[in-house]
Amino acid sequence: MMKVKWLLTGMIAVVGLCAVAVLAHEKGKKAEKVPAAYAKKKNPLAGNAQSVHAGKPLYEKNCLPCHGAHGKGDGPAAKAIKVKPANLADAHMMKEMSDAALFWKISEGAAKGAMPAFKGKLKEQERWHLVNYIRTFAAHAAHKGTSSKVTYTCPMHPEVESDKPGKCPKCGMNLVKK
Repeated sequence: MMKVKWLLTGMIAVVGLCAVAVLAHEKGKKAEKVPAAYAKKKNPLAGNAQSVHAGKPLYEKNCLPCHGAHGKGDGPAAKAIKVKPANLADAHMMKEMSDAALFWKISEGAAKGAMPAFKGKLKEQERWHLVNYIRTFAAHAAHKGTSSKVTYTCPMHPEVESDKPGKCPKCGMNLVKK
């Protein structure tokens, strides 16, 4: 009994230290402040499906090499870049970033990293099309993660799956939600 108590205490301490380390790391990250000239901008094409459609070829030509086909920062040129391109499919990150901030990064390039500025290469409306198209990656990832289908699996045999609760045919343990 005493060994279990010490084991649990040790596990709680390790989890606590990990949480402190993660929070310290996150606190240490400096959020880039969007310049006032960009922070005031409103997306004139917000929610426009035609804009998303217009943004796709712009993304494929200008962004895909680094950010990849699905915006995960894994494009063919990403391997050669010292700073990994942003994962544009990260729903949490993209939810925290305003359209104005995304437009600013596209326009002026990334302060840290190798992303070029597209202000001189793409017209303002084209950059807004890119904002709208890029938003589809995170929306798709968030939608993909919210399936209504529930799957049950065995903690000891993860290969055993069922769409209903029950017992594992291999060991008899109760199946749990995946």
